[in-house]
Amino acid sequence: MKKRQPRNVAFIGRSGSGKGTQAELLENFLTPALRIETGALFRALAKEETPIGHLVRNILEEGGLPPGWLASFLWEREIFLRLTPEKHLIMDGAPRRLEEAELLDRILPDFGRHGASGIYVAVGRAEAKQRLLDRGRGDDDEGTIENRLAYFEKDVVPVLEYYKDKKRLIEINGEQSVEAVHKDIVRALGL
Repeated sequence: MKKRQPRNVAFIGRSGSGKGTQAELLENFLTPALRIETGALFRALAKEETPIGHLVRNILEEGGLPPGWLASFLWEREIFLRLTPEKHLIMDGAPRRLEEAELLDRILPDFGRHGASGIYVAVGRAEAKQRLLDRGRGDDDEGTIENRLAYFEKDVVPVLEYYKDKKRLIEINGEQSVEAVHKDIVRALGL
């Protein structure tokens, strides 16, 4: 049996699109895998009683996007410490800015890998907002939701365009059942 080349994928979508759910499902499907969940890294950092913890906490409480340099630092550290040659890499909610996507593409060849494929879990703004309200997480109030949906347009859409220009963007209809979305992702990746 031919050994499968490890995949590098980056789940991208609006807050509430289901990208985290889909990243987790793909992690279970593609083993061994390293899933880096940027949002969880930020939430953990926000609990720390340090200057950077306070900064991140304030940004998250407003529904803002933490600095790109910090996001890159957090996920780079995970890659450097935990990515091994046999593991698939699943980026959950990163990159969120163009410079992060470019940085990821510069780092992966140092690990003998190709650039990541962007998996865009496409969900309309109204649907994403309703999902976030229904989810009821502590940081999901009207104001923070609006801020997160706004930074998607400003910061994340250029990432989608970057992957599209590189011919590495897979767009999946995220407004269907969780199972159907997962099936479409697996099919689109040729797994």
